[in-house]
Amino acid sequence: MHSDSLIPPTPARPRRPGRTSAAPVTTDEAALAAAAAHAALSSAWHLAILSGRDEGLVVPLPERGTVGRDGVLTDQAVSRSHLRVRQTHHCVLLSDAGSANGARVRGRWRWHELGPRPLRCRAGTRLRMGETLVELRRRPTDLHPPQPPTPAQSRWMLVGSLLAVVLMATLAVVTARTGNRGALGALAAAPMGVMLMLRVMPMLGRRRGGTRAGTAGWRGRRARTPDPAGMLLAVAVRHAGEPGRTHGRGHADEAEEIRAWTGRRRRRTLLRVAAGDRVALTGPTAVAAVRWWGAQVLARGFGLVRADEAAVHVSWGAEQRRSEVTVTAADAGAPARTARAVSVLPVRGRTPALGHRWWTALLAAAGLPPPEAGAGPGTAPGPPSTVRLEDVCADLDRELLRRRWQEAIPTRLPAVLGVGADGPVSVDLVRDGPHALLAGTTGSGKSELLIAWLLQLTAACPPTALSLILVDYKGGAALGPLAELPHTAGVLTDLDPASTHRALASLEAEVRRRERLLAEHGAKDVSCLHPADAPARLVLVVDEFATLASEHPDVLDALVRVAAQGRSLGIHLILATQRPGGAVSPTIRANTNLRVCLRVLDPADSRDVLGHDGAARIEPHPGRVLVSAGPDARAQVLQAPWCGTERHLEALIGEVAAAVGPTSPWRPWAPPLPARVHRRQARVLAGAQEAVTAPVPEGAPERHRPDPAGAGCTLLLTDLPEQQRLGTWEWLPSDPLLIMGAPGCGRSTTVYSAAVGALVSGVTVHVCAQRRTLPARLAGVAGVGTVVGGDDPRRLARLWSLAAAGSLRGDLLAIDDVDVMLAAVDEALGPGEGQALLESLVRAAASTGTGVLLAAPFTVANARWTAPLRRRLILGATQPAQASLAGLPRGVVTGRGPGRGVLLDGAEATACQVVLPEPHECGAAGPGLRRLEEIPRRAQPAPGVWAVGGDRAAPVPLPDGPVLVLGPPGSGRSNAVAALARCSRTPHDGDGTSAPVVVDDLDLSDSATQARVEAALGQGRRVIASATTERAAGTYRGPLAVMRERGAVLVLWPGLGPAAQAAGRQLRGSIDPRGLTAPGRGVLVWRGSLTPLQVVAETGTCTDDHQPTSG
Repeated sequence: MHSDSLIPPTPARPRRPGRTSAAPVTTDEAALAAAAAHAALSSAWHLAILSGRDEGLVVPLPERGTVGRDGVLTDQAVSRSHLRVRQTHHCVLLSDAGSANGARVRGRWRWHELGPRPLRCRAGTRLRMGETLVELRRRPTDLHPPQPPTPAQSRWMLVGSLLAVVLMATLAVVTARTGNRGALGALAAAPMGVMLMLRVMPMLGRRRGGTRAGTAGWRGRRARTPDPAGMLLAVAVRHAGEPGRTHGRGHADEAEEIRAWTGRRRRRTLLRVAAGDRVALTGPTAVAAVRWWGAQVLARGFGLVRADEAAVHVSWGAEQRRSEVTVTAADAGAPARTARAVSVLPVRGRTPALGHRWWTALLAAAGLPPPEAGAGPGTAPGPPSTVRLEDVCADLDRELLRRRWQEAIPTRLPAVLGVGADGPVSVDLVRDGPHALLAGTTGSGKSELLIAWLLQLTAACPPTALSLILVDYKGGAALGPLAELPHTAGVLTDLDPASTHRALASLEAEVRRRERLLAEHGAKDVSCLHPADAPARLVLVVDEFATLASEHPDVLDALVRVAAQGRSLGIHLILATQRPGGAVSPTIRANTNLRVCLRVLDPADSRDVLGHDGAARIEPHPGRVLVSAGPDARAQVLQAPWCGTERHLEALIGEVAAAVGPTSPWRPWAPPLPARVHRRQARVLAGAQEAVTAPVPEGAPERHRPDPAGAGCTLLLTDLPEQQRLGTWEWLPSDPLLIMGAPGCGRSTTVYSAAVGALVSGVTVHVCAQRRTLPARLAGVAGVGTVVGGDDPRRLARLWSLAAAGSLRGDLLAIDDVDVMLAAVDEALGPGEGQALLESLVRAAASTGTGVLLAAPFTVANARWTAPLRRRLILGATQPAQASLAGLPRGVVTGRGPGRGVLLDGAEATACQVVLPEPHECGAAGPGLRRLEEIPRRAQPAPGVWAVGGDRAAPVPLPDGPVLVLGPPGSGRSNAVAALARCSRTPHDGDGTSAPVVVDDLDLSDSATQARVEAALGQGRRVIASATTERAAGTYRGPLAVMRERGAVLVLWPGLGPAAQAAGRQLRGSIDPRGLTAPGRGVLVWRGSLTPLQVVAETGTCTDDHQPTSG
């Protein structure tokens, strides 16, 4: 709060290490809260805290100024200047003063954000700041607490109630018997008379007693709900003029009992304690009930009061006839109280939640000494019931943290693990460790203590001097909130085994790096190094290491091995578990000097941790803990610090995160692989990591070294945890590579990136990919050869055959979706032929100089054609079964996300991320070498062109000599004959001696026509004839057989009927399985070669094969 506040500044709190320090709530803090209550009595407006850590306290408002976190309001989510205040006569103008978390105002129906503009707020307005709920109130005019009724008043009220019931019953009987309207009216007015009588009788009783009663300390429409803030003001005004004096007034000397409520103002919550009586209250809210009962006694100024945490002692009367009463809470922490009590009563009704801060502030306002934690009249002192983290670590503020980090000593890691009767117990992980063992059963507060411990470590050291590695093999639920700390390098869970293995490899490399660092400087410990050269201290925290030891012993063994080697290297280990029995091995016991144990159920568990069974005898109170930092450590029960609710913990972590400047915290490993990275960015990341890490050791694999520029294309960004850096993997297009992965893992993208990289390197690329996939977009790009998919099996089989024969020497053949392509090749060549052709292609790749890049699912991992491919890229193997099928080493899986995989080079596996090409690398459209063009389904006629076909889909030369056109009906024989005849005519054909002889349906012609054809063949003239495939295959004599033997044969629809028998050779590989019945589609058999083609469509011809014979 600023200087215009009505509360005096908070005095500095002395902090001393070890076991001597102030109580959890200091006298100065209680006095400050009491001073705020006195200041609220002189201020026109104040804020009453309704919920939160500071519940029940009040904050006075200045006439003009700001309100925020100070000695009264301690919520870490509240800024030091949170609200801007300006008082008026009828209301208060409130606005946000630039707070970090803002404030919300309760409207009629919902909460509203409080902005920078002033908002007019009246009495009763509620605001929420962080986790604290406050209410705007005026200065109270009634500060007298209500007086419980005396026994006589209770009897009068009972008698009056009975009389009212008898009266109403009598009137009802009279009305029923007589039917008199007057009696009926009296019956209607009777309830109002009864209520009036019940209201007047208590007032007469109070006036006769001579006391004044009010409603201070109670709120609600009938003032029956406890109001701790109002009760604090009532106590403060009662003792304002005479601090420390608590004698009563009026008829206190003649009183024979003390009456006060323990909760809401109900008859069942009224507690009457007669003079000389000792009452012990039982129940979960007994402490709060005792405090509320004592607060009412203090507000009335009755007698002399002595109080502690859970007991109130009142004495009154003359010295000769002194009367005393004691009310205490009978809990497990003070069994002696119950033993000395005369009456043991349970707590009835609802009791207000009264915290320790409110109770100490109330006693301070009454001028009483602060309570002794756990000490009552005649009881031994003990630990407090609750200790907040702010009570032992008050520096969790961004500004204070920055100043403290500048003065931090990197050779110490102090933390308060508990508060006992003698004060806080502080341990130093460097001095008392270097490793610690923490145990506690379910519900003992183990996770809360571990979080509070780590938060204190982060408050002591900046992120550049301390790094936390959290290992939580319960899914990350316990230590998950600490992942937002700037000190946290990572959270390792059983849900991400790949990250765990990466971290272990990096930690072992970090141990070697620190050993080299000490050897270079000739130091025996990191504390002997200069602060500029000393590495950050590394704290490994393992929650539930017993589960880790049983299910993943290799991980725990690796962590313990790192810790054992890192005793002098600034590496510390904190092991936490619920069941230490059997999990604490001799190696762990020998390396953990600091032992911390909360309550355990089995004495054997306590002996495993502490060496004695004291932890099994701890009371079942969350946070009770024993700390052993050596053989001479005192075995006293402490109360562990607590960070508050989950929302409060988030606010604390937010303060620590906000204190970090632009400096990047140190991490023991390289940054994780990005989910998406381009080629230039990958080279920058690898270069930056190489610049800040140690040089690559001699003998490291070549793929870990930077490759010379231009040797290949950067295909992968590799993760090298054993070198604590990222690297790049350069792929040579001439090296065969197999990419295996599940659908959606980025296989096609990897093929595309590799193909683009090969194009940039000047290599011609042929792509086999499905339409509408990323690799298929390379069709038509300059430097790209054939781009074919499974929808064109003939051309696909042709491309593979050329590659197997060595015709693609120096080129790259990239095949995506190999399983789909194999099925297409089998469709073109026959069942099983695709596997055989691919195997021969892969085996001959090295000798023919053809680069091979294949992408396939995991189902092809054991195929015969994969045997020569020793280098593989595995994508999307996130499950152990997938990784095993892909051939990865045991325990190695890939990360999640497209492009995340593992490069398998022999027996060595490296995690990697596929690198995407730059936009400018894709190139523009242009010609390509050795490009197999698609044969169109319909070819238009052109001069001198009768068909298009072959690898280039170019015009097919007219064969020399006779041409026989074969095909089933409807295949386009007549059209083919007409096209051949058109292209065979020359200007010298007018004499008829050199004109070609054209005969359609030669198999159906008469003997004269056949004789004329035989004569023409004998004269060497060109003959163009057609016949059905079936008749041609079965004819062995005559002109048809002669033309089959001597001339070119055009087989239409070669996939139907006995086409191979008619052509005299096998036609597989030249047949288009997807165009078997396309008119004009066929194969030209000429001079021992096969040419697939498409006959042009002649104008004016028909395809029904009934053209007339001509000659």
